[in-house]
Amino acid sequence: MNNQPFENKDGLQEDPQVAATLEETDKKCPACDGTMDFDPASGALVCPYCGNIVVIENKDGAPRQAEELSFYEATERASCDWGREKKVVVCKNCGAETVYDALETAGECPYCGSNQVMEASNENTLAPGGICPFSIDIQSAENNFRFWIKKRWFCPSAVKKDAGRVLLHGMYLPYWTFDSMTDSTYTARYGIVRTRTVGSGKNRHTETYVSWYHTHGSYHEFINDCLIKGTKR
Repeated sequence: MNNQPFENKDGLQEDPQVAATLEETDKKCPACDGTMDFDPASGALVCPYCGNIVVIENKDGAPRQAEELSFYEATERASCDWGREKKVVVCKNCGAETVYDALETAGECPYCGSNQVMEASNENTLAPGGICPFSIDIQSAENNFRFWIKKRWFCPSAVKKDAGRVLLHGMYLPYWTFDSMTDSTYTARYGIVRTRTVGSGKNRHTETYVSWYHTHGSYHEFINDCLIKGTKR
């Protein structure tokens, strides 16, 4: 993709800024200089070209969990200009140029498939606090899909036939976790089911009735790490 100008929010032509990808997610193989892939089974980097394996070292002082932010401070930092500014990423593997929205932080080169993870565009952007890597590789995912679709009774036979040619692409989905101290007050009306015996002789029988009461009160609970999907797409 060529580094073409685009129209900004004012309708003026601008050149996208060139952004660099992170070295940690665009690691080059020390043996053949190819871009390495993360292997979920071993937790290491594996070169798809020569098979070389590089162990991922844990950095000293690296955070063990995502930073928790104040909700109101975070909303003040969040950018309100999503999708208007653009940036260009030059693939370190094949040299191709790809245009992204300025706030996008991850992608894949459409030409060679190498990872393109970038720094956040500016200080006003809420970058991800952490990433959960895939737990299975692409081959296992494709095998699981084929096995699953063959078990679908009402799936069209043509779809099952084409399942052998399925091509999956990994996708990272954004999630938020929220903490909140909740305080709730309530008024309610509740019923208690009771039974009683009425009548006499042959007309003696048991009937059921409900006794109704009014109640009110308050309830307090701390909600920790409530998981909410961060996209509707």
